[in-house]
Amino acid sequence: MASTITSLGVGSGLDLTSLLAQLRTAEESKLTPIATRQSSTQTKISAFGTLATSLERLQEAAAGLSDASLYSATASSGEHSAFDISTGSDAQAGRYEVQVSQLASAHSIATATVSSKTETLGSGSLTLGVGDQLVSIELQDATLESIRDAINAQRDEDGNPLGLTAAIVNSRSGVGGEESYSLVLTSRETGSANAIGTVAFTPAAGSTEDLTQLFAVENRTAEVAAKDAEFTLNGIQIIQGSNQIQGVIDGVDITLKSVTDGQPQVFTIASDTSAIKAAVEEFVGAYNDYLSLAASLGRTNPEDPSNSGALVGNSALRSIQGQLRSALGADAQLGSLETLGITTKLDGSLEIDDAVLSAALSADIDAVSQTLMGSGDSGGLIGRLSSTLEGMLDGSSGLINTATTGLEAQLDRLGQQYDTMSTRIDATMERYRRQFVALDQMMSRMTNLSSQLTQQFDALNSNN
Repeated sequence: MASTITSLGVGSGLDLTSLLAQLRTAEESKLTPIATRQSSTQTKISAFGTLATSLERLQEAAAGLSDASLYSATASSGEHSAFDISTGSDAQAGRYEVQVSQLASAHSIATATVSSKTETLGSGSLTLGVGDQLVSIELQDATLESIRDAINAQRDEDGNPLGLTAAIVNSRSGVGGEESYSLVLTSRETGSANAIGTVAFTPAAGSTEDLTQLFAVENRTAEVAAKDAEFTLNGIQIIQGSNQIQGVIDGVDITLKSVTDGQPQVFTIASDTSAIKAAVEEFVGAYNDYLSLAASLGRTNPEDPSNSGALVGNSALRSIQGQLRSALGADAQLGSLETLGITTKLDGSLEIDDAVLSAALSADIDAVSQTLMGSGDSGGLIGRLSSTLEGMLDGSSGLINTATTGLEAQLDRLGQQYDTMSTRIDATMERYRRQFVALDQMMSRMTNLSSQLTQQFDALNSNN
């Protein structure tokens, strides 16, 4: 009966387990080239992802330079404490002198005083007129508080609030003694057109005279007249109902704050070139960062090829570099970046000559816009670059997507190769193991046979 081997080497006395491990190591070395190619391919995919991110930043920077509002932006300058200035994109350059003689104010009326704001004053009809609004409010057993609330809740026939507000003022608050309350009516808007025109009370039959006396003109305790704003702009007399001046100068809003001291205050509207300069700096920075990344990815290291760039020799990278250089090149129709102070250094990176850029913006900002973003069918140098980048970053047919898709397909094939090779190695190792088991069993049988023969020979010799 054949003996059963439960552990390799037991039957033969040989270290078959160690030998089998060495054979597996030798077989698995066939996986190393595939794994190396997998790692290299994955590194290339990651490199294209990093490159795409850099190009997207460049695309965003180019879009910033293609914003038409950038070249029409204006800013004001000058010392003017009597007013504030804000400008829009349609503001035109110019110098303006402003002299403010009167600020606009809202009409305010303080009624006669009463000692209690909750005491019943009477009933009747209160008529109020402000601007083109005229309303009547019926009061029944009214107190100062209920009159205030009724006025503030009033709406005209179109549902709009009444053009005045009511508030209660205590002129002796905290003083001690008898309280003194007035109802203060104030126009919601400034200017003479929004003056309070009518405050009339008609008492109900049998009502006391308290409300009549409260609203009587001769009993008013204070009044602030409605006034229009009056000022001169470059010598032109202007009257407005508000201190918020709009439409006098296209694209310029003026907020009057105080009367001037007899001397005009000056402000100047000019093109705001700071935003353009910032956009140019952002673009140049984004381009130089891309260029540095591309150089690193395509770098060759003859002394140590393993430290070469991840995309060294890659045709897609070379195509991207060539297309972007061409897109930013000078054009007979569009001009060149050099005229704007954006020059190319020996390593291909861009640098800005601020003096040249400032001079170009001051001389003719429209020419700068024409060079960068073009007009009509011409997209300018930046427009040409943006079109190139759009083609590169297209999610279906762009250079980067095409290259990445090819690498991902290659990575899939390498994965299949790796799995196939692993299966073959496992099969080979199983064959080796079976052969070693057979060897062990054979050696065990031979050992047993040798032992038996030795015993028989010994027995024969002892009988003789």
